[in-house]
Amino acid sequence: KVKNRLVYEISRAPIEFSVPLLLFLLTEHAEVTDTMPIVRETLLSTMLAYPDRLLDFLRDPEIRDKTELINIAADLKYEDATSALIELVEGSTSEAEIHKLIEALGQIGDPESTNTLTDFLYAANRELIIAAVQSLGMVGTPTAMHRLAERMGTDNEIDFLILSIFAEVQDQISLERLNETLASHYAHMRTYAKKELVSIGAKAVPFLISNLDRKDPDFLIHTLNVLGDIGDESAVVPIRKLLQNEPRSANVRFAAYEALALLPL
Repeated sequence: KVKNRLVYEISRAPIEFSVPLLLFLLTEHAEVTDTMPIVRETLLSTMLAYPDRLLDFLRDPEIRDKTELINIAADLKYEDATSALIELVEGSTSEAEIHKLIEALGQIGDPESTNTLTDFLYAANRELIIAAVQSLGMVGTPTAMHRLAERMGTDNEIDFLILSIFAEVQDQISLERLNETLASHYAHMRTYAKKELVSIGAKAVPFLISNLDRKDPDFLIHTLNVLGDIGDESAVVPIRKLLQNEPRSANVRFAAYEALALLPL
């Protein structure tokens, strides 16, 4: 009862006094505040009442541990905090804090953070790379997708993560890269791309139809398989045109006939 009364009195104090004190309690006395959710709730309600002051506290050099403030900025998706968070990233030497900041920038989703996040796609720390990939996926702009596309090709696990983002975002760049993955040397990557393209459906068909002008038999077969599984009638004429050109590969011809059998004629 006394503790709750103390928190109440703190909440009534000027914000310049109450916020640093609440942060001190949360970071230095977690054994107390873990059993008192009212402390974190009071901090959050104070920041909700004065969101512009959040930037002042994020930039305050006297507040050393800004984890709670970063969490609040992320939870509120407060775009005005983006610049302050980027400043913290640039000035931080703690990989744990940088990881937290990268995640927060992703949750906020402000395109202003794209360049900063891109820098960490090539970090030495793998966890920071993965966090940057996921955060760029949450930003979700064409520029962010282009940066992710440029990152592909050196690491299968990261490539797979990026493909999963493309499958969710489904913009022009994302669909192009999913489509190109049908030509991947790695079977698991091709299989994943085929499954996602089928799931995307008609939106992916124009990209797949453009593949029918290519000469690579394996690429053509994978494309025809996907077109058949999607079952969009707009693919009928392009596939017939492919057959009229008499592909040299019997496997391509067979895949084309199979695809036509699955399409509404």
